Amino acid sequence: MVAQCRCGTPPPTSQPARLLDGHRGSISSVAFSPDGSLIATAGDDRSLQLWDPATYQPVGKPMTGHADAVAALAFSPDGALIATASNDHTVRLWDPTTHQPVGEPLIGHHDAVTAVAFSPDSSVLATASVDRTVRLWVPPAVNSLAGSQG
Repeated sequence: MVAQCRCGTPPPTSQPARLLDGHRGSISSVAFSPDGSLIATAGDDRSLQLWDPATYQPVGKPMTGHADAVAALAFSPDGALIATASNDHTVRLWDPTTHQPVGEPLIGHHDAVTAVAFSPDSSVLATASVDRTVRLWVPPAVNSLAGSQG
């Protein structure tokens, strides 16, 4: 007897349902947006790519700006930001709607940044590095950046 999944999705198999193919190097990180409408991937090609999980197609062009491989990424729980951690010692914030960077790169680590995580209320970003430190940052509110005048 085969067990049936009652969650509306087919039972797991040993073969992928679909492939998301488009990076020019190995992929080091993947995450779903909080509402499930996007998948983000990042890796050795120094880029962040968004994907539509319904069509399996890229959403916009790759977002670039890091000078070295992207090691990790995370969506903020409110879905307003994506943080990317890089071997270039920086963290960048991105707006998943506009595909644009939010603010300047976060600089402070002295070696590769290997992990990023937002607090449950999206008000704090934690970053971890090979430099043996964890740094806490207050990310800018995307709405306030759009309305501010230099």
